[in-house]
Amino acid sequence: MSSIIRTSAVGLLLAFQSMIFAEDAVRWAPDLETAKRVAASKNQLVLIHFFADNCPPCRRLDANVFSQTSFAQAVEQNYIPVKINASDEPAIAREFGVDRWPQDVVVAPSGQVVYRMISPQDQDRYTGILAQVSAKLNPSSSPAAPGASMVAQAANTTPVAPQASQQVAPSQSQGSRYSSFTSNPAPAQADPPQQVAPQQPSGSRFVSSGPSPEQVTPTQAPGQSRFNSNAPQQSVAPSQAPAQQFAQQPPAASAAPSAPAAQPEPQQPKFAIDGYCPVTLVEQMKWQKGDPRWGAQHQGQVYLFSSQNEQQKFLANPNQFSPVMSGIDPVAYLGKGQVVPGDRRFGLTYRGTLYLFSSEESLQAFWNDPQRYSSMVQQAMASQNMRR
Repeated sequence: MSSIIRTSAVGLLLAFQSMIFAEDAVRWAPDLETAKRVAASKNQLVLIHFFADNCPPCRRLDANVFSQTSFAQAVEQNYIPVKINASDEPAIAREFGVDRWPQDVVVAPSGQVVYRMISPQDQDRYTGILAQVSAKLNPSSSPAAPGASMVAQAANTTPVAPQASQQVAPSQSQGSRYSSFTSNPAPAQADPPQQVAPQQPSGSRFVSSGPSPEQVTPTQAPGQSRFNSNAPQQSVAPSQAPAQQFAQQPPAASAAPSAPAAQPEPQQPKFAIDGYCPVTLVEQMKWQKGDPRWGAQHQGQVYLFSSQNEQQKFLANPNQFSPVMSGIDPVAYLGKGQVVPGDRRFGLTYRGTLYLFSSEESLQAFWNDPQRYSSMVQQAMASQNMRR
């Protein structure tokens, strides 16, 4: 049987070698499923490169990076590369939460996302990052051995270097990132506004997990380690005050009878991790938009969930699914004592724990020595009685 698999893999490789993009030295697989099968037979990772026809940075990569034999050799040592035209295959782009390009997504042969990044324009940086990812996440290693997996970073990833990326045109369809869901994902800057308006309290299913904090920073959190699985759940009944408790209403102004003041519009809440479901992220490593009907407040953060089932899982153990240190950048906090909010674009799970970082540099610093940083996080949270 193994000889048959090897023979099939060789046949697949020979088949797609003839389909190489004319200007590329990289031997791209003809499609994603072929790349997965070949990667499984060769015990390698799959490198999915997303591009589009109307993308100038993509064309620069074709001309300056993918055309180089040295780049092709470096990549093909550890990866089966495949090119996906996001304009022609939007379903695949949505599946992996890709709406900007050029972008790379590294997946295991099973399809599990292990890393993503905006494609660097510098060849050495490009190959260096891929080499690091492969060294830490080689499929031949037991998943428990490295204990880490780079989470699929935000669906709306933006460049962190001076290079530009091509954003999806607003006129393009923005369907669900996953075929089993029908809600339309909003851009990162726009939280779902209408469905949590304070004038509709009867339809809200928002509940609160733990004490209701007004100001949440790591030094103000109540005394309990984030590793305590029995998180307090003081208010989980549906009778809890619904959407109003999340809309930040300004104080009512006393207007003169002759000149009534204009009523200010209530501000909508800022959702944690931009409204994506933390349970789906931790359990399935997928960025999936939460449903505004199902939410919970925990440690001053408002989380949305893809269904009531995910909401109840979170409420049963919010520490398991919420980011460490209430979502601040642990590298900035531990290294400089700075409280910097983490960004979902730079997310990582390590041993089942979600970390958010404020920049690619912070994420990379953690990734270079995750065991040391995770130990420091545990010590800091224990010594200061922090909660997630």
